[in-house]
Amino acid sequence: MSSLFGLRIACALWDSRSPVRGVVQVAHGMGEHIGRYLGTIEVLVSACLTVYGNDHRGHGRTAPDAQHFGNFGEGGFDLLVEDMVRLSRIAKEETPGLPFRRLGIFDETRRGRRGVRG
Repeated sequence: MSSLFGLRIACALWDSRSPVRGVVQVAHGMGEHIGRYLGTIEVLVSACLTVYGNDHRGHGRTAPDAQHFGNFGEGGFDLLVEDMVRLSRIAKEETPGLPFRRLGIFDETRRGRRGVRG
């Protein structure tokens, strides 16, 4: 996915193993990456849920290199929230009519309340 200003945001999709009952967007915590939640994602997929996730700005595969880990970059936190909103829109467009929820880890609840709505 490309961000509002063209930054490549590393995203992933895990399809449900059987008829899809709903969609979950997983948001990792500070200093982490989406790969740390593969066990949780596996449980969700096994429960007939499709899962979307991404590495936030300055995290995991979205960071340009190890020196930028933890650095949200220009626009910082506000653009991170916008990235989450964009991924939510993509998930909803690709799975119309299915229930949609977010699973936030650590500080993600604050991020979600700030600008990411259902």
